[in-house]
Amino acid sequence: MSKHILLTFTENNVTARAELLENSAPRTCAAIWQGLSTSALNDGIHSMYVGRGVAFNLPPPNQTFRPEEIPPENQIIIPMPGDICFTYFRPYELNSPGHDSGSADAVFDITVFYGRNARLFASQGWLPCNLFARIVGDIAPFAEMCARLRNEGKKEIRITRAPAL
Repeated sequence: MSKHILLTFTENNVTARAELLENSAPRTCAAIWQGLSTSALNDGIHSMYVGRGVAFNLPPPNQTFRPEEIPPENQIIIPMPGDICFTYFRPYELNSPGHDSGSADAVFDITVFYGRNARLFASQGWLPCNLFARIVGDIAPFAEMCARLRNEGKKEIRITRAPAL
């Protein structure tokens, strides 16, 4: 039986259900599942470089795994709507060229893609990421909330393990 996660905008309980792609990205899925032993709550922000994507930094209480031990698996650079990817950035690796030298904190990045014409790109260039989950069912309400972040700014998102159906 497949494992699923729930991604919820807390302001209005708009939720997407995503299936973990355990056959294609087993180590990434195991790590994320471990990190979600308790709910993860943080702001989602509209991605700067990728197009129709929302980035969520797994908060420190959920950073219970060693991301440097996750190998490249099921990597993509051109995501489809509903794809969910994981990327790890070491301290100071994720930066804003010309503005600062980057974050002193590591970033456990989960990016949810909600529309077409996205690409995995960062200030450093093309960025292959581990595709570990895919939204199942109707993505439209969740995608509408994701699109609002572009104009309205960050919004709180909760990610949890989904109960079995």
